[in-house]
Amino acid sequence: MQQINSIADYLNSEGLATTGQDLFVYFAPPETRNCTILFPSNDPPVIDPDTPGYFIGKFQVITRNSRHSDGMTNCAIMSEALTLVDFDLPEIYIKMCRPLYQPRVFRRAESGLIEFSVTYDIRFIVK
Repeated sequence: MQQINSIADYLNSEGLATTGQDLFVYFAPPETRNCTILFPSNDPPVIDPDTPGYFIGKFQVITRNSRHSDGMTNCAIMSEALTLVDFDLPEIYIKMCRPLYQPRVFRRAESGLIEFSVTYDIRFIVK
Protein backbone atom coordinates (compact mmCIF):
# COMPACT_ATOMS: atom_id res chain seq x y z
CA MET A 1 0.00 0.00 0.00
CA GLN A 2 1.90 3.00 -1.30
CA GLN A 3 -0.35 5.38 0.63
CA ILE A 4 1.04 4.26 4.01
CA ASN A 5 3.13 7.44 4.11
CA SER A 6 -0.06 9.51 4.15
CA ILE A 7 -1.12 7.72 7.31
CA ALA A 8 2.31 8.32 8.87
CA ASP A 9 2.04 12.03 7.99
CA TYR A 10 -1.37 12.16 9.64
CA LEU A 11 -0.09 10.57 12.88
CA ASN A 12 2.87 12.95 12.85
CA SER A 13 0.65 16.00 12.30
CA GLU A 14 -1.58 14.94 15.20
CA GLY A 15 1.46 14.88 17.50
CA LEU A 16 1.05 11.17 18.21
CA ALA A 17 4.53 10.29 16.99
CA THR A 18 7.45 11.91 15.20
CA THR A 19 8.55 10.54 11.84
CA GLY A 20 12.12 9.27 12.00
CA GLN A 21 12.22 9.42 15.79
CA ASP A 22 9.48 7.14 17.11
CA LEU A 23 7.40 6.65 13.95
CA PHE A 24 8.68 4.68 10.98
CA VAL A 25 7.33 3.27 7.74
CA TYR A 26 8.33 -0.29 6.74
CA PHE A 27 11.03 -0.78 9.40
CA ALA A 28 12.63 0.85 12.42
CA PRO A 29 16.33 0.79 13.25
CA PRO A 30 17.09 -2.05 15.69
CA GLU A 31 18.41 0.37 18.31
CA THR A 32 15.08 2.23 18.48
CA ARG A 33 13.49 1.10 21.72
CA ASN A 34 10.02 2.68 21.82
CA CYS A 35 8.39 3.25 18.47
CA THR A 36 5.53 2.65 16.07
CA ILE A 37 6.07 1.09 12.66
CA LEU A 38 3.52 1.24 9.83
CA PHE A 39 3.83 -1.74 7.55
CA PRO A 40 1.71 -2.46 4.47
CA SER A 41 0.04 -5.84 4.16
CA ASN A 42 1.79 -8.51 2.14
CA ASP A 43 -1.19 -8.41 -0.22
CA PRO A 44 -1.58 -5.14 -2.11
CA PRO A 45 -4.95 -3.36 -1.91
CA VAL A 46 -7.74 -4.86 -3.97
CA ILE A 47 -9.04 -2.63 -6.77
CA ASP A 48 -12.80 -2.29 -6.61
CA PRO A 49 -14.12 -3.33 -10.05
CA ASP A 50 -17.14 -1.00 -9.87
CA THR A 51 -15.60 2.19 -8.48
CA PRO A 52 -12.52 3.65 -10.19
CA GLY A 53 -9.81 4.64 -7.71
CA TYR A 54 -11.48 2.82 -4.79
CA PHE A 55 -9.30 0.33 -2.93
CA ILE A 56 -9.78 -2.19 -0.13
CA GLY A 57 -6.65 -3.09 1.79
CA LYS A 58 -4.91 -3.79 5.04
CA PHE A 59 -1.87 -2.53 6.89
CA GLN A 60 -0.18 -3.29 10.19
CA VAL A 61 0.71 -1.05 13.08
CA ILE A 62 3.62 -2.55 14.98
CA THR A 63 4.57 -1.11 18.34
CA ARG A 64 7.92 -1.79 19.97
CA ASN A 65 8.34 -1.06 23.68
CA SER A 66 10.39 -2.15 26.65
CA ARG A 67 7.33 -2.46 28.92
CA HIS A 68 4.19 -4.46 28.17
CA SER A 69 1.91 -1.77 29.62
CA ASP A 70 3.51 0.96 27.47
CA GLY A 71 3.06 -1.15 24.35
CA MET A 72 -0.61 -1.80 25.11
CA THR A 73 -1.16 1.91 25.81
CA ASN A 74 0.44 2.84 22.49
CA CYS A 75 -1.71 0.27 20.68
CA ALA A 76 -4.82 1.84 22.23
CA ILE A 77 -3.71 5.35 21.21
CA MET A 78 -3.09 4.21 17.63
CA SER A 79 -6.41 2.36 17.53
CA GLU A 80 -8.29 5.47 18.55
CA ALA A 81 -6.38 7.65 16.07
CA LEU A 82 -6.79 5.21 13.19
CA THR A 83 -10.45 4.36 13.62
CA LEU A 84 -11.66 6.67 10.87
CA VAL A 85 -14.78 7.16 8.77
CA ASP A 86 -14.99 9.61 5.85
CA PHE A 87 -11.61 11.14 6.63
CA ASP A 88 -9.72 13.36 4.20
CA LEU A 89 -5.94 13.24 3.82
CA PRO A 90 -3.91 15.04 1.12
CA GLU A 91 -3.32 11.93 -1.05
CA ILE A 92 -6.27 9.72 -0.13
CA TYR A 93 -9.82 9.91 1.12
CA ILE A 94 -10.44 7.24 3.76
CA LYS A 95 -13.95 5.83 3.63
CA MET A 96 -13.24 3.55 6.58
CA CYS A 97 -10.27 2.43 8.64
CA ARG A 98 -10.47 0.22 11.73
CA PRO A 99 -8.48 -2.36 13.66
CA LEU A 100 -9.44 -5.95 12.91
CA TYR A 101 -8.52 -7.38 16.31
CA GLN A 102 -6.85 -6.65 19.61
CA PRO A 103 -3.04 -6.41 19.74
CA ARG A 104 -1.05 -9.54 19.05
CA VAL A 105 1.86 -9.67 21.47
CA PHE A 106 5.12 -11.33 20.46
CA ARG A 107 7.68 -12.85 22.80
CA ARG A 108 10.21 -10.55 24.35
CA ALA A 109 13.32 -10.33 22.16
CA GLU A 110 16.86 -10.82 23.43
CA SER A 111 17.11 -7.03 23.44
CA GLY A 112 14.41 -6.95 26.13
CA LEU A 113 11.88 -5.35 23.80
CA ILE A 114 8.34 -6.52 23.11
CA GLU A 115 6.55 -6.01 19.82
CA PHE A 116 2.79 -5.75 19.37
CA SER A 117 0.95 -5.93 16.06
CA VAL A 118 -2.53 -4.86 15.00
CA THR A 119 -3.86 -5.29 11.45
CA TYR A 120 -6.13 -2.56 10.14
CA ASP A 121 -8.76 -2.80 7.43
CA ILE A 122 -8.84 0.29 5.22
CA ARG A 123 -11.06 1.37 2.34
CA PHE A 124 -9.87 4.44 0.51
CA ILE A 125 -10.01 6.50 -2.65
CA VAL A 126 -6.81 7.72 -4.29
CA LYS A 127 -7.08 11.39 -5.24
